[in-house]
Amino acid sequence: MRQETYVNLWRGMDRFRGESDVRTWVYRVALNSCVSFFRRNRRADAHIPLSALTDVADVGCNRNELISEMHRLINRLDHVEKAMILFWLDGYPYDAIADVMAMSRNTVASRLKRIKEKLVRYSEE
Repeated sequence: MRQETYVNLWRGMDRFRGESDVRTWVYRVALNSCVSFFRRNRRADAHIPLSALTDVADVGCNRNELISEMHRLINRLDHVEKAMILFWLDGYPYDAIADVMAMSRNTVASRLKRIKEKLVRYSEE
């Protein structure tokens, strides 16, 4: 997914109009790349690349098991929720996610809270 984002940035450089900060544009291209990826892989058995989850902390259990479980849970989310949680897992601040997702910081905070609660519920099923 990261490589696809770089390719999309390269291809879209001539379309960047400079009306916003370049970081906002990069975030937006990254989001669109994620959304496109999830749309193409909408099948029930679609998987998030493990490289997208490399920053997940090891909390005392087997790292591969943890990543596999996170992978399974995140795949149950819709494509917008997946993009939001992956940005959050990648360490993006709420303000940056808000810019990319074109929503307020408070909306990002409340949606991420609900997404995290949903993931907890999924893990308890």
